[in-house]
Amino acid sequence: MIFNTTMDNSIKTQLKLPEYGRLVLQMIKHAISISDRNERNEYAKLIIRIMATIDDADDENAYSYRKYSADYNSKLWDHLAFLSNYELDIDYPVEITRVTPETYNAKPLEYPNHNIKYKHYGHMLEKLLHKLNETEDQELQNALLIATANRMKRNLADWKGDGITNDKVSDDISEYTSGNIKPNFSNKDLIHIDVNHKVKTPKLS
Repeated sequence: MIFNTTMDNSIKTQLKLPEYGRLVLQMIKHAISISDRNERNEYAKLIIRIMATIDDADDENAYSYRKYSADYNSKLWDHLAFLSNYELDIDYPVEITRVTPETYNAKPLEYPNHNIKYKHYGHMLEKLLHKLNETEDQELQNALLIATANRMKRNLADWKGDGITNDKVSDDISEYTSGNIKPNFSNKDLIHIDVNHKVKTPKLS
């Protein structure tokens, strides 16, 4: 699957449910492209867990009780379907309630005045990197690591235009996590960005 990162930039001004960020939107786009239904179902479950992690990032105590709430779980699946424009064909574990103007009021994305170490990554990615460092669930950590690393490569391409290597991303992840996570990405693990900023997504094995 190949597409140009310049197309992703248009998402900035029309992003639905901006609290989830472009990272989740890119994962949903990939989920739609997965041909195997079982694999697509499993990937959707990982997206939901990452959405819950993002939603929880500003409240350390939130997920402990939210994960047991049927209403909260249904809301996440509703949001997943909405973000996919209802194009994601999976076996939803809940009945999907379509989002309407009455149930969803789009709000402009606010940019908090936080001290961001590297502005090209932004506040959302920094929150995810801190959450990655705290996550004990190995499966969720691995999925979050790959998704976050791919988003970091895209941001490097969008904002810096150089240094778009797996080693650069690995070094930055290690710095953000105080050396606790030092991934050794292979060429098949992450997206590849060429000199023209075209992106090739590796096939899942």
